[in-house]
Amino acid sequence: MLALHLLLGYDLLRIATIAGGDVSQQRATIEQAIRNVAPASGQALTDRTTGEECLPTRAALIDPPTRARRESALRLHLSSCAACRSFAFSWDENIRDAEHALRSTLRERTLPTELITRLVAVIRPKARRDLRPLLRVLLIPTAVLALLAALILPGIGGNPVTVVDNRDIDAPIVEPRQLVEQAIAAADSAPLGGSGVWYAQWETMWYLGPETYAPIRAEAWIDPRKPERHRLQITHSDGGAPYEFQLSSVRDRLYYAVEPRYSETIYGHLAAIGLRGDDEPYLQALAMDVPQLTQALGARLSSGVWGVDNFYLQQAAEADDLRTLGRQRDGDRLVQILSFDGVSPLGIPADAPGATAQRVTVLLAIDSEDGRLRSATELSGPPGGTQVSRQTWRLVAEEWINSAQQIDTAFSLRSSWNGIGDFNERQAEAAAIVDLPLLPARQSVYPSAPLFNYDEGNQYGSQQLYVPADAPPGITRAAFYSNTGRIPGVWGAEVDALVYAGPGRRLIIDFNNNNVLRSDDRLMVGPWRAALLAGRGQRYTISLREAAPPTPALRIEAVGYTRAELLAIVESLRPYTLNSFLGQEELFAAPVGLDPAVRRLLGDALRAEASFSEGQAYRERSAIFWRHKPQTETADPFAPLAYRGASEAQASETWLHRSADSVIHSFTSYRNQRNEEFYRSFRGAQSYWFYYPRLDRLSHIAYGSALFSAYYQRIPWEALKLLNNVVFSMQKRA
Repeated sequence: MLALHLLLGYDLLRIATIAGGDVSQQRATIEQAIRNVAPASGQALTDRTTGEECLPTRAALIDPPTRARRESALRLHLSSCAACRSFAFSWDENIRDAEHALRSTLRERTLPTELITRLVAVIRPKARRDLRPLLRVLLIPTAVLALLAALILPGIGGNPVTVVDNRDIDAPIVEPRQLVEQAIAAADSAPLGGSGVWYAQWETMWYLGPETYAPIRAEAWIDPRKPERHRLQITHSDGGAPYEFQLSSVRDRLYYAVEPRYSETIYGHLAAIGLRGDDEPYLQALAMDVPQLTQALGARLSSGVWGVDNFYLQQAAEADDLRTLGRQRDGDRLVQILSFDGVSPLGIPADAPGATAQRVTVLLAIDSEDGRLRSATELSGPPGGTQVSRQTWRLVAEEWINSAQQIDTAFSLRSSWNGIGDFNERQAEAAAIVDLPLLPARQSVYPSAPLFNYDEGNQYGSQQLYVPADAPPGITRAAFYSNTGRIPGVWGAEVDALVYAGPGRRLIIDFNNNNVLRSDDRLMVGPWRAALLAGRGQRYTISLREAAPPTPALRIEAVGYTRAELLAIVESLRPYTLNSFLGQEELFAAPVGLDPAVRRLLGDALRAEASFSEGQAYRERSAIFWRHKPQTETADPFAPLAYRGASEAQASETWLHRSADSVIHSFTSYRNQRNEEFYRSFRGAQSYWFYYPRLDRLSHIAYGSALFSAYYQRIPWEALKLLNNVVFSMQKRA
């Protein structure tokens, strides 16, 4: 029965006619057969149900004709039932595996000799016979086909007839650029004027590798009155677990998951850091406030699959050849068709080598009433010649959900999540940056910490960072990321990457990547030997090697940037200094508990201390207060002094001098509340000396290398220690 169903395409009614019995019996037989082979494929069929509609839905999924007739109802139920979505995905996977196994097995089987003899006798040519009776039989269907062709095909039997609604004629044509502006404004939000929760579904496609793409179904549930309340998910068009899932149903939680094959779209080469296994998604419950939840919605709607429509619209807004081709009906909506020459969001960047051959003509269907993009179609091929079209974006359904039960179901984590694993509420944590939710705040590094980088070997110069002189174009947020999970304190922290993010843009600088790209596009950019590789999804990857050691090797991944913009960013790379920190500090999230007013005050103090020029000296006197644990003093002269002789109230005096090569030399003296000096230090070009007078101890630290010592000596130590102590105390308290 399974072979008749899968190989010959027999439906259940026809199988029941052949084998006897009714349709329900044949459905049960086929379902049981698939359940028997399911364990071998690792896709067991779930028995869990959530309501009365589950069993009829699964019965329809088993029979293709019923499935086609009830497609709309099935889609509605699957959108709210995680158990049935899991059943549908597992059923389709097992059906494909069973069909493949049957074909592989039966392909090697030969027909019996008796059957071959009978078939040869049937097909052997026979004596010529009179064909006139056969022609008379064929005459009637041929005439009917000709009549249908004349009615349907244009140009046959006269001019084609088009039915035009008078309202279409009376409606004014909207100026194309004005219409594009309306579409851009509507792209990342729910329509105005509706009540309840807005639901929309799109069909698109996306590349999960250099040559592997998947048809995608994207779905959104958004509460326009509370945009922090939303649900976004993208799945294969055939269903199954989400490639990406984001749900915010309460005021302080975001649930996010991403499937490994799609994770590189968002996280680049950082994707492998957080994944639990090759086939399991990484999922995380995140603690966020209402503004962060709203930012998370905007960040998702401008990245990856969700950014396809906006990429077309931004091109249209800048296209010189943007024009209106006409209007047409799309269901009950009137759309205006716009055209321009551009590039595909699924392809390589427009200015990459070979991109000219991949240029396409883009057709946008934009709703004349609400300005929403309804569809996008690409035409590839020579103008005037044969062109191939593909529809890459289409809004297939939208509705307002007003039922309280349906709304609760849509935003219920239990009913909406059908992927592998469970979200752990007890491990909810903050995200370092809402654009990349899987990078936790505990592994982010506040930008002052890398300026210290005092490693465990008591050697300065353990790591040198190169960052853009200014924030890259279009960037609104940034984060230093450390995979070690080490909390940055007074002595700094090792940093793995610097992440920049903004609407439709992302830039990731990997500080610990020595792999050179395999690319023929090699060039010199400033002091760097660069290898540049263009990728699908408007992505560039560039590896940078030292042209003159000991500058380090870097790797940068950029999405949403042109080649010229990326090379300009590379050329602007400079060692990370105090001025770099001060120039881009506002892009980084403030440490938990650090008051904005205190943050601004500290920034002003740092700017003042960093502003003295070459040849000048700078003197700083500070009053310092430490809290000490009470200790009993002893008369033993060999006992170590508590806190090395320092008191709770201290006074420090620091002299800084900037030499002609911009290296800062410093001398610092600390005194306790009895005005006794207990610490003295000198930082020179190659080493750091410090002396404890009461202990008569002199110590010395040599820097790792001349280049690193010069780099670290550009930091006014006292100023940065103040800020880093405050940041460290805030993170410890959090």
